Amino acid sequence: MTAEQILRAAAERLRSHGWTKEAYGSWDGPCCIVGAIAVASGVRPGPLADYPSSLEAAKVVGEVVGTGIPHFNDHHCRSIHDAIAALEIAADLAAPEWKP
Repeated sequence: MTAEQILRAAAERLRSHGWTKEAYGSWDGPCCIVGAIAVASGVRPGPLADYPSSLEAAKVVGEVVGTGIPHFNDHHCRSIHDAIAALEIAADLAAPEWKP
């Protein structure tokens, strides 16, 4: 999967299963942004360093939020809508047509 596909799938994952703070989440329940990226990559929610296929996607989210993703998720997101917006903006930026 491309970074764009992972990010769009992660946003959809939050829409369908919910969002959480201060925990990666679970395979069949709510997830934080990092957990949703992991699940979208086909692995259980957990630290992305363990899942190289999702690192590029996480890099783009980090550029969008301007801080570490866990910090953004746990301290700056006021609602699931903030988390989904960050993922969707990152997906747009990761799309091939946005590349220089």
